[in-house]
Amino acid sequence: TQHFSPEAADLLRQRADLLNEIMNTDFIIICFVMVNLANVGFMMIEIGSIKTRNNSILLFKNFIVSSISTITFFVIGFGLSMEAKGGLFGQRNFIGLYYDFEDYTIFVYYLSLCVMMANIATASIAERVSIDIYVFFSFITAGFIFPLGLAWNWNNGWLQQLGFIDSGGACIVHVMGGMAGLVGAIIVGPRIGRFRRAAKYQYIMAEAAQTELGNNQNGFKLDSESDSEEVTRKQ
Repeated sequence: TQHFSPEAADLLRQRADLLNEIMNTDFIIICFVMVNLANVGFMMIEIGSIKTRNNSILLFKNFIVSSISTITFFVIGFGLSMEAKGGLFGQRNFIGLYYDFEDYTIFVYYLSLCVMMANIATASIAERVSIDIYVFFSFITAGFIFPLGLAWNWNNGWLQQLGFIDSGGACIVHVMGGMAGLVGAIIVGPRIGRFRRAAKYQYIMAEAAQTELGNNQNGFKLDSESDSEEVTRKQ
C-alpha cells in the first residue's frame, strides 16, 4: 500500500478485512453443513441399531433432543461457552443479548456440535426411557456439560491455557458425549432381555447396511480450525 495515498490505502485495508470476514463466514457455514451431515449419519446409525418397530419413536426422539438442545444452548449454553472468565466459563451473550454478526455465525456452528453431542449421549439410552428423560438429558448436556467443555477447551479456558489441543471436537463432542451416555446407560441399565441366553433374546442389528452408511457419513475434520486462514497455513 506504499504506492497509494493514505485514503486509498485505508480503503484497501477495509476491503481486505471485509473479504476476510466473508471468507471466514463462508468457511464456518460449510463446517456447519458438514457437522449436520454427520448428525444425519449418527441418526442412521441409531436407526440401524434398534428394533425396526421403534424407528418412528427414535426419529421423534431426535427431534425432541435437537429442539431442547437448541433452546437451552441459546438461552444458557452459548453464554457459558464464550470467553471463559478465569478459565472456567463465560459470563455474556445469554438469551441472545448483544449478539453481533460474528456471534450469530459462531452460534450456529457451536449449536450443530451441541446437537451432535446431545444425540451421542442420548443414543446410549435409546429404547429404554420415556420422552421426559430425553428432555432432561438434553437440557443438562446442552445447558451445562457441552458449554463448559467448549469454554475450557476452545474459548480461553483453563485447559486451553495449559496447552491442551482438542482436534475436531474429539473431546468436547465425542468423549464428553460418550461419557454422558455411559453414565446414562449405567443408571438406566440394559434392555430387558439383552443378556439372557435364550436364542429368542439374541440381539440382531435391524439395518446393518444403513448403519454402515451412517458411519461413512461421519467426517468433519475441517471445522476444528477457527478460520479459513488457519487451515490454509497448515496445508
